[in-house]
Order: sequence, then structure tokens, then C-alpha cells
Amino acid sequence: MAVDTRPSVGAMTARDCLSESNARVFYCSPIDDSCWKDDEMTTDQVYKRYRELQDYVGWTSEDEQIVGALKSLVEPSFPELIDDFYAEIQRHPDALKVITGGPAQIERLKQTLVGWLGDLFSGRYDQDYVDRRWKIGHRHVEIGLNQVYTNAALSRLRRGLLQVLERSWPGAMADLLRARTVLNTLLDLDLALIEDAYQTELLARQHSIKRMVQSERLAAIGEAMTGLTHESRNALQRSQACLEMLSRRVADRPEAVELVQRIQRAQDDLHQLYEEVRQYAAPLKLDPRPTAILDVVGETWEQLKLTRHARDARLMLPGFPSGTNLCIDRFAMRQVFRNILENALAACTDPVRIEISVESSAREGVSGTRIAIRDNGPGLSEEQRAGIFRPYYTTKTQGTGLGMTICQRIVEAHGGEMSLGAGPGAEILIWLPAEGPAEQRIHSTFEPLNAPALSSETQ
Repeated sequence: MAVDTRPSVGAMTARDCLSESNARVFYCSPIDDSCWKDDEMTTDQVYKRYRELQDYVGWTSEDEQIVGALKSLVEPSFPELIDDFYAEIQRHPDALKVITGGPAQIERLKQTLVGWLGDLFSGRYDQDYVDRRWKIGHRHVEIGLNQVYTNAALSRLRRGLLQVLERSWPGAMADLLRARTVLNTLLDLDLALIEDAYQTELLARQHSIKRMVQSERLAAIGEAMTGLTHESRNALQRSQACLEMLSRRVADRPEAVELVQRIQRAQDDLHQLYEEVRQYAAPLKLDPRPTAILDVVGETWEQLKLTRHARDARLMLPGFPSGTNLCIDRFAMRQVFRNILENALAACTDPVRIEISVESSAREGVSGTRIAIRDNGPGLSEEQRAGIFRPYYTTKTQGTGLGMTICQRIVEAHGGEMSLGAGPGAEILIWLPAEGPAEQRIHSTFEPLNAPALSSETQ
């Protein structure tokens, strides 16, 4: 519970993280701790959580007064309890290994524990108190301390405090029992708060490590695909030239011409496969700028003019606010909308009706916009819902199955989220922060481009 709050030294890669022992698997490079910021709770959220826990166990202001009155009884025994606490740690190698500074660090930690006990019996459990407890859980992750030792250490400290309380109690037995109950409840609340912080930080760092490993894998795939594409392009160009010459020679034989055309289409598919895999593996470099979502939707629908030619297909925009501006990469988000709209056109029989609705939506204190895109098709099966964002999953006879995976990467690179709605039909939900990715906030004047005008219903 008492921890040294000095920053740790050194940095580790994702591969280092995974190869270390269980006690060290929680580390993430301190050079860039923004990698897990999205998963952290704000101090207001943490305090709200603590107040909810207090309500759950029936904690009252009278309980606070009782604990405050206990301080004079137990404080004289703090040094004895603290010496016992750290003497026990030194008898357990797995617990001791996180104390790397020797006797000097133990002395510092003892002073920290004095402060922790003083806070515990202060009778004041405000937001600052909760924040200090929360940081203890974070620090335990940083130093690689298994939470089981925190639980065991608190149990030993609890027993010592109760023994001191019983030894020095001046009043009636009924009052002692009430004081024991209140103190136990307070210690349980402290442990719940520290463990909640520990789990939150641990999961955030594990998620960060997973993303780091994924980035390394994608970089390796991208490097391999770049070389493969370069070498294959020359061969494809040579075979394409030969096929064109062959098609001229067999121009008078329709069956042979058809075979040549089939080979050419297969080559085109192979080239598209290379490009999609390369794009999937390549790092995303966004250029987010203030942009009207309506413009991007209009440009995308216009690009699909040939795809929906001779079809009864309409894009419905009920109450779509024309002034919905987000900080996005225009080209990248156009790719997202195009993929979703193409899938809808492919899945639906005429008449095709695709509806896009927009509403303001804040997440964890960040203002943003929720975009819902739904069609009137048959919807998605359970298998399709489970696999739609998985790489290489596809139900089409052609394609790599990377389209929606790439779309999700683009949205997440904007600091947003992409998920499935309940329908009816297939429904794709996109949430985007109003000011773009946290690390790429751009503050500039919005200048709308001349995109195809869209009404509330567009053919």
C-alpha cells in the first residue's frame, strides 16, 4: 500500500514486455505514457465511483466521526505497526523484489505509510483522499507488485490495528464492536479503491502492449508487402503486355479472347490484393482538418454513381445537420464511407434505402458526433457480426476481407470508435471526437469545400 512515488527509469519495447516475468509484464515505455490515456478514469469519475461504493456499504457521516475519534487511540502504535509491516515484506522474496532501493527506500516507504495511516484516520474522505488512494494502485502496476501481496499486507495491517484498538479501548464493548465494524468497512473501501485502480491501469497497459505488438507486426507485414509488390509489379506488367499481344493474335477466336480476358481480370484481382494488404499493414498518416461531414458523404455518394447506375438506390439523410463539422482526414473518412455504402449496395435488393443520421455525443468528457449508417437489407447474421471487423473475413466471392478492418483502423486513428448497431438491416455506428485525435488537435478556421449538394433524400 505504501509506495515510492518517484518515477521509474528505463524504457521497454512491446517484445520486452511480453518476454519478462509475470511480475514485470505490466511495464510500458515511460517515454510515451499517452498510449494508455484513453483508458484512464478522470478524478471526477474515480470520486464518483468511491461515493457509489460508500453508498453501497451504507457508509455515513457518523462513521467518519467514529473513525476520526479512533486516531488518538491507534496513532501511538503506528511505528510498531509499520515496522512489523516492512519486516514481514522482507521475509517474502516475491514481495521484496519490488523494493530495489535497499534500506533507504524502505525508510522512505515507512514515512509514506505513516501518511497513509494518518489519512485513514482523518475522518475526511474527499476527492483528494480518493485520488491519493487511486495513485497507489497505479504505482503498484508500475513497480510490478502483484495485487495479492497488497491484499495480504492490508490483512496483516488490519489485524494489527484491531488488536491495538482492543488493547486501548476505554469504553463499552458494544461501542468497541461498532468501531471495529466501521474500521473494517473503511479498510474494505480503501482496498476496493486501490484494487480498482490496479485493474484499470493494468488493463490499460496490457491493451497498450497489445497495440504495440500489433503495430510491430503490421510494420513487418508492410515491409514484406512493399518488397513483394515492387517485385511483382514488373512481372505483372510483363504478363499484361504479353496478354495484350496475345489478345490481338486471337481476336478472331472468341473463346480464346474470353480466356485472355479472364486471365487479365485475375491479374487485376491480384494487384488489388497486393494493394489492400499493403494498405492494411502500412502505418496510417492522417491529415485531420475541420471538415463538414455532409460534404464528405456527398462526395462519396457521387463517386458511387456508376455503381448505383440503373438501380433504385437512395441515400436518406433525415434531419442531417448541415453544420456538423469534425476535425478529420477527408480522404481517409471518404474511404470509410465508401466501403460502408458499397457493402450496403451489394447486400440490398432494389429498392435500396440507406439512411445516415447524426447526433452529438460526448464520451468520457470528450465532445463528439455519433454517425449511424443503416440499410434496408437482410442485416447481418451472428457469424457476420462476430467477424465483420476481423482481418480477412469476407462473405463475398471476391475481395480480401480487409475493407471493414481498414475502416475501423482509420476511425480509431481519429480517436473514434466503430461498432455495429441493432438495425433493422445492417447498421454501422461511428463515433468521432469533434476536435480530432488527441495527439493531432488542429485549431484552424473551417473552410467548406464545394462538394455535391445533398438534400434530405438523394438519388
